[in-house]
Amino acid sequence: MKKRFSPDDLNQISGESLNKMKKSDLIMLTLRLRDFGNELYESLNQDSSNSSRPPSTDSPYKSRNFPEEPEAKQSDKGEQKQDDNIADSDRAVDQDKSAEERKIS
Repeated sequence: MKKRFSPDDLNQISGESLNKMKKSDLIMLTLRLRDFGNELYESLNQDSSNSSRPPSTDSPYKSRNFPEEPEAKQSDKGEQKQDDNIADSDRAVDQDKSAEERKIS
């Protein structure tokens, strides 16, 4: 089993240090970081129902007594569609600008 990352290990990762690494070492580091992220995610989502932790350690903000957030109202959905249309038109303008810049070059 590989050693866990310490804060010092993580602080030593910089663009310069990554540029100096061999591709195979970068791949291994990436896989270790992925595993580390998965471990953190799993430990963050532990509660008394999926671990040996007592119920008193469960977050009071994630209580099962409260219903999930209500679905968006109809007017909110309409606003979301309008926001999506604006974002799509912005992307189209950006693509047109990129095409013009390529023509100029």
